[in-house]
Amino acid sequence: MPPPIGTSSHHDADGLGPTWPEDDPSKSRLLSILTSWNYSYMNPILKKGADIHHAKAKNPRRRSSLLGLYFDRTHSQRLSQGDVAEENDTHEGNNNSEGATSSSSLPAVRQLTLSDLYQVPSSMRASALQPIFDEYFEQEKGKVVKTLWRLASPTFLPAGLCQLITVFAQVAVPLFVWKLLRILEENPSKNVFGQAVPYVFLILVADVFNAYGTNRQRFLAMKSGVTIRVAIIGAIYERVLELTPKGKIGLTTGAVTNLFAIDTQKLFEVTAEGHLLWSAPLSMLLVAIMLIFVVGPSMAVGIVLLLLFAPIVQMISNKMMEIRKQRVKVTDRRVEIVNAMLQGIKVTKLNNYESRYIERIQQVRDEELGLLRRELYVWSMVMAVQFISPVVASAGAFAAYVLAGNILTTADAFTALLLFNALRFPINYASRLIGKVAQARESARRISIFMKREVRDNRMKMETDNGTKETNSASTQSPLLENIEENANGVEGSISSEGDDVMTSLQSNKELLVIKNGTFRAGDNISHKSWDDINCGADDDGFTVGGINMSVGPGEILAIVGPVGSGKSTIINAIIGEVSVSPETTIQTHGKLAYASQVAFILNATLRDNILFGNPFDVVRYNQVLHSCCLLSDIEQLSAGDMTEIGERGVTLSGGQKQRISIARVVYSNPDIALFDDPLSALDAGTSRKVFDRLFKQSRIHCCPKRQSS
Repeated sequence: MPPPIGTSSHHDADGLGPTWPEDDPSKSRLLSILTSWNYSYMNPILKKGADIHHAKAKNPRRRSSLLGLYFDRTHSQRLSQGDVAEENDTHEGNNNSEGATSSSSLPAVRQLTLSDLYQVPSSMRASALQPIFDEYFEQEKGKVVKTLWRLASPTFLPAGLCQLITVFAQVAVPLFVWKLLRILEENPSKNVFGQAVPYVFLILVADVFNAYGTNRQRFLAMKSGVTIRVAIIGAIYERVLELTPKGKIGLTTGAVTNLFAIDTQKLFEVTAEGHLLWSAPLSMLLVAIMLIFVVGPSMAVGIVLLLLFAPIVQMISNKMMEIRKQRVKVTDRRVEIVNAMLQGIKVTKLNNYESRYIERIQQVRDEELGLLRRELYVWSMVMAVQFISPVVASAGAFAAYVLAGNILTTADAFTALLLFNALRFPINYASRLIGKVAQARESARRISIFMKREVRDNRMKMETDNGTKETNSASTQSPLLENIEENANGVEGSISSEGDDVMTSLQSNKELLVIKNGTFRAGDNISHKSWDDINCGADDDGFTVGGINMSVGPGEILAIVGPVGSGKSTIINAIIGEVSVSPETTIQTHGKLAYASQVAFILNATLRDNILFGNPFDVVRYNQVLHSCCLLSDIEQLSAGDMTEIGERGVTLSGGQKQRISIARVVYSNPDIALFDDPLSALDAGTSRKVFDRLFKQSRIHCCPKRQSS
């Protein structure tokens, strides 16, 4: 039997980890600075991980028998609620089959969970970054790069200061080594402790500054990159939800996915490594000056040789990028074949297409592996050049130095080697960094083009008597929920509500939805035509429905009926802003609006998550909704009840179950206006009658025949 519905919520309020150290008001400013520089606040987490590792190492049998089982607070709560006997029986069965001892004698081994990690810093949370990004974006008049710069500069500029310290520290170490070796060469038989100790101390200080500066620069630069990525992903997601039909023209799912997955990642990468754009040339300049100053002009030969390796690295890198582009296309083909097989797995099994799919996948996979092998060969050449370049440069410089009649001393040789080694990284990495910058600029350009797409104006927002504003999901009592209470048939409890704005509309019978002079256009090729040139009906460019005038008040149901293709779904899509609306059309909505589409939208999550859809969990309301949507009997048949994981697109559910979950999601959200597009089509006659009686029967129903307008 599944656990009683509503006995516990999977949303654990206490599951949040400790506050981020820099956001902890109890710590002093000095302590926060020290811990942020040495990262000592990570010690408790690292200690927990080490303890868990040692516990597993001491008891490998338990580690293998409990693979994948998490002994966290949720698990402990489940054990304390009556599952101890069942758990012990399970372990005893396993131990008897394996000849092991009783499970009660094995210590509980827990795993690191999200509750062990720190919370996201307050300055990096999407809820805090999104309004700041919108404000900067409006102030910069839609320029994405300037907006992102203002967003990241508070952490990116201090990272630049740390990088500057690192550059001078890296260049100073060879200079101090040169001074130390010169002292030893000039005084081979004397005690030089007093003269050498200051330089040894300076080398130590330079290395410490280099270590702290490098790590702090990387931390701040990565923090800037994460900030940019979070803000731009939130902005893109928000913009996608607000696009008008005209703004969606030419926009594919793949293009939006690339914006999220690829373009934002390119911006993150160039931000994390952006300071090398100026620090690499500065390092090369300082090292070149020191080589000429310390060793002599002949060292210019080595510098020239290093510079000559840069185009070689660039050429090899370009070749690798060409191979990678070919490999990505082949990878896309392989993924497409696998997705096609998985999406049509029933047809594949029934028609015995497995061997054909395996043959196609194997063929594409062999081609992909061949390109991957070539790419790795080229990459090995890049790595070889990076290791060979300082050796060749040093040999050339020393040869020129000796041929010029100079004597190569130990101090000069070691100093030159250190300087050439310091010069290797900026020279070899410069070409790759330039390529990353070019990719980031292209990504910023694509994001800018997307952000310029047309979005819905304020006319499509929810309106109330006091102006345009959003309403709380639990602020009013929906007529649908009133029907649920009247038809609960044994489900006890009532639903409390707060708020006056929409409730005033309900009490005064003010119309919640009004459409005047409605003319709506669905189709892709709609941007080049004027509304005066469009006639109602279907044509080559799309479908137009017009002459729509209707209103719906509290407690009323308006049913739009008509033949297939008459425009019923187009009207609903116009209300939610998914199709184009003529300028003469007026659409007014008061309160919260919810929508259930003709094809149920199912998340790859638990059944409860699909119904809650981010709303707070209310046991009474939840059980009432399940009863009204005839889902209680279905949940009893599931192994984990309403906590059963639903597969992708609801593959583990029937069509009627998915449709009823979609209806339950709308009802649970407690909307003032509920839009259903053919919600009972996938239900059998008996279930359809029960759902209709429990949800809609008590309301005033008006039938509006859909007719073609000319």
